[in-house]
Amino acid sequence: MFIIIAGLTKAEAENYSNFTPFGSRGIFQSAAVLFFAYVGFDAVSTMAEETKNPGKDIPIGLIGSMTLTTFIYCMMGVTICLMQKYSNVDENAAFSVAFEAVGMKWAKYIVAFGALKGMTSVLLVGAVGQARYLTHIARTHLLPSWLARVNEKTKTPINATLVMFVATAIVAFFTSLDVLANLLSISTLFLFSLVAIALLVRRYCVRGVTS
Repeated sequence: MFIIIAGLTKAEAENYSNFTPFGSRGIFQSAAVLFFAYVGFDAVSTMAEETKNPGKDIPIGLIGSMTLTTFIYCMMGVTICLMQKYSNVDENAAFSVAFEAVGMKWAKYIVAFGALKGMTSVLLVGAVGQARYLTHIARTHLLPSWLARVNEKTKTPINATLVMFVATAIVAFFTSLDVLANLLSISTLFLFSLVAIALLVRRYCVRGVTS
């Protein structure tokens, strides 16, 4: 919220001209890469057994998180475009450079702190969700059963969490960020498509009845 409010105080409407400088191709290319920013909302569903009222809490969490995330990202996109022309936006530190360019050098430190906190939250949510995916799969015996072990006190999957942290650290250490972002976006879109198809199959196909 600080970025949006502080950034809009330095907004210049003329910077918002030429709304699609790279055409429709640029829009679709950006959307494909930025899709990873929304990854994680599905992790809410993996927490069903750890919530008091999953029938009510899970839908609220899913819809609420997606609505809020979409609104904030749209407002941040509008803000950066009003602060600077698209050609001047730094691809590595967009808001930090933009605030420095408009004379608010002190704000870049707040942005940097927020970015670090944001990355920590993303890593936590990703680890929590993926660990529970492994746990559920292990319960179906498609993975080793020791991955389904749950701590008696905290009721959280211990082994699955440790395996996920180690695997994530190894992949992140040896793979470039661009490759990871593209791979994550492609794999997520593919998996969500499979889920949609699976729901249709479950809805219209009955085992032993539908051919």
